[in-house]
Amino acid sequence: MNSDLSPVRLLTTPQAAALMGLRPNTLEIWRVSGKGPAYRKLAGRAVRYVETEVIEWLAACRHRNTSEYALCGRAAAPQTEAAQ
Repeated sequence: MNSDLSPVRLLTTPQAAALMGLRPNTLEIWRVSGKGPAYRKLAGRAVRYVETEVIEWLAACRHRNTSEYALCGRAAAPQTEAAQ
């Protein structure tokens, strides 16, 4: 996340989808189901993605084998005290 005051590049749904090699409709479906990168809702309607957050999300989706697939695009499960 960009914690300083430097400008961020906001992407529309089609721009973010193009960056990820997806159709815009895929991101729309993911927003409803809670998958995909974080987004911002501006003025109640306009959806924007922060470019650096999309790139970070893509990096988190890197897999080495098929057993890792379930981890990408979903919020991390809350850790119990025993796991911490």
